[in-house]
Amino acid sequence: MSETTELMQVVKQTAFNVAGISEQMGIISTEVQNLKIEVRRQAENIAAVNNRMQNYEDRIRLTRPQAQTVKSAIHSRAKELLDIRYEDGIVAEECLFADKYFRPGFISRLYTDARRDSKLGTPYYETYQRDYAEVLDYIAGWQPPTGVEGYKKYLLDRKNR
Repeated sequence: MSETTELMQVVKQTAFNVAGISEQMGIISTEVQNLKIEVRRQAENIAAVNNRMQNYEDRIRLTRPQAQTVKSAIHSRAKELLDIRYEDGIVAEECLFADKYFRPGFISRLYTDARRDSKLGTPYYETYQRDYAEVLDYIAGWQPPTGVEGYKKYLLDRKNR
């Protein structure tokens, strides 16, 4: 009987150990669930912060040097289309008429078209940084709607009225 008693003690101890392990597993399981909930909550918080940052980045305007680059690109494009050349930093004599009478009109039209057809802001520095490259690409490829010669003719007709 002593063996039976001893066996009963071992079975009781094993049952007690299993109950303890089971209780510990329940606690661990509960903690794992709590951690999963917390991780999900933190992931949602991170996503919200990312959304706020994206919205913030979408509202950033051009810096002063970027605005100057846009302005310079517009002026350069007008000079390029009109083939205005410089000699020793001065407008070449054969280009004086185009520089005086056509260049301002081309600049104005390019600025107007860029505001309408691309995302150029009014004034330049009101352009969003996310649109900066697109605006510069638009300026680099701009042509007057009636072509260079057609727009020159339009400007001359307007001047002679």
